[in-house]
Amino acid sequence: MKPLSSQSRPGALVQERRAEPRHDAQGQVMITDEATGVCMIGELMDTSDSGFRASFSLPAPTSGSTYRFEHPFATGTARVVWSRIIDGAAEAGFFVR
Repeated sequence: MKPLSSQSRPGALVQERRAEPRHDAQGQVMITDEATGVCMIGELMDTSDSGFRASFSLPAPTSGSTYRFEHPFATGTARVVWSRIIDGAAEAGFFVR
């Protein structure tokens, strides 16, 4: 178990639940909602073997939705596993199919 400091509760420790190592990454990511065709541009934050994390201006990508994506390291289809709003911007975690 690898403890981390929680941003929402300074000083609190939470268990690291990631199964794969993350690699810092930079670059533009473009996602297109498969259901609506709506396109969003964001900034890549990190990648792993099975997904990536990116930040977007609001509104946030919808959790559970499937998007076509393109960033400097991969292209394909991914599902939004989680999203959150931090300091007026959205972050989202994607699972690549």
